[in-house]
Amino acid sequence: MDNLTEDERIDLGCGLEHGAFELPEHTSADPGLVTADAEVGLAFFAMRLLARLQQMGTVSAMNIDAYTSVLAQRSRELPTEVPAQQ
Repeated sequence: MDNLTEDERIDLGCGLEHGAFELPEHTSADPGLVTADAEVGLAFFAMRLLARLQQMGTVSAMNIDAYTSVLAQRSRELPTEVPAQQ
């Protein structure tokens, strides 16, 4: 996969029985592969897709990261508890 260009790789996907994934664009604070379990995979995929479209200017503004942060697990970290609602 390292030989693929940015336009050739799949960096966002969803399998309803297995969950979803996103490989964010490389930055200095690169989080690596982000995954979501099957129970929330479709919601995670939809929100991340909206976030990408929003960056292109085709979706109205909303804080999508606030919605997806409780759905995702960093591949290098153990899952954490969902924060209590206030």
